Amino acid sequence: FYRPSLCQSLCQIAILGILPPEGASHWKTLERRPSLYNRHTTTDSASGVITNTITNDFGENEDTEHGLISGEKMQEHWSIHPNDPLSARVQTNWEQTGGRENALWKTVVKSSMHSDETTFYFEAELTASLNGVFYFSKSFKDKVQRDLV
Repeated sequence: FYRPSLCQSLCQIAILGILPPEGASHWKTLERRPSLYNRHTTTDSASGVITNTITNDFGENEDTEHGLISGEKMQEHWSIHPNDPLSARVQTNWEQTGGRENALWKTVVKSSMHSDETTFYFEAELTASLNGVFYFSKSFKDKVQRDLV
């Protein structure tokens, strides 16, 4: 591929007035909550069920130019018994926050999935709040046949 030399680039600037690209300034934020990541595996000594837990707190930041606050947390629990594939299940929790001072919203989604020999089962619940006051909730429940799976 063609790459102009330094001399050619300087000539373009001098003759044509073409300036080199200029990047945006660094995003100015205030860290309200630091990020935290944790992953671990446990085995229940009584049942033998193995659980992988993933916890990600992506932190919460405030834009210092216009005051917008945004944050997110996530936790997942994946479990299975080594001798029983149908025991596999997953539970997830997602939380997102945002807004500005005196107008802060939060949404939380909790979901789960498991199966039996013929069917996948799904459940989820969404809740939303504004300034710590409950605002909205909706639950979902579904099942899907395990055709060819």
